[in-house]
Amino acid sequence: MTASSMTSWDSSAAPVHRLVYCSRIHLSAGEQASDVVLDILKVASLRNRQGKITGALLVCGGWFLQVLEGPLAAVNETYRRIYNDRRHHTLRVIAGPSVAKRLFPEWSMCGRELSATDKSIVDVLEGKRHFDASLLTEQAALRVFGVIRDLQTRDRQSASQ
Repeated sequence: MTASSMTSWDSSAAPVHRLVYCSRIHLSAGEQASDVVLDILKVASLRNRQGKITGALLVCGGWFLQVLEGPLAAVNETYRRIYNDRRHHTLRVIAGPSVAKRLFPEWSMCGRELSATDKSIVDVLEGKRHFDASLLTEQAALRVFGVIRDLQTRDRQSASQ
């Protein structure tokens, strides 16, 4: 399942803050992860455009792994909402630096639930059989997001042909 909302921000106009975090997904009885992700993406895309935030959300093996990029105040406010969201628990910040440019300048939020093929890519990157976002280093998380960015770009190009 893939969903994204296109936008584009000039990262040279203001400092960009990047926050990478992971959390365990908490589903209510009868909820499916894909439905939760779609609901999150609908709300996040609008809010993120308003806050000039870009990023990506990965759902894999019961984990959320997310990167948020934008103005510091907007990123902090977004993380506060996520922290208080019942669908997330056991949150862990992986990275939180200011950066020179965005990894996802075109997406107000890109979302991806990994297929079996995609998950094998992450497993190879991490050298693990089971995906556990809480064990990722900053570098490993950014490598995973680089793969997600490339998968999204490939899928978007295939869809336009």
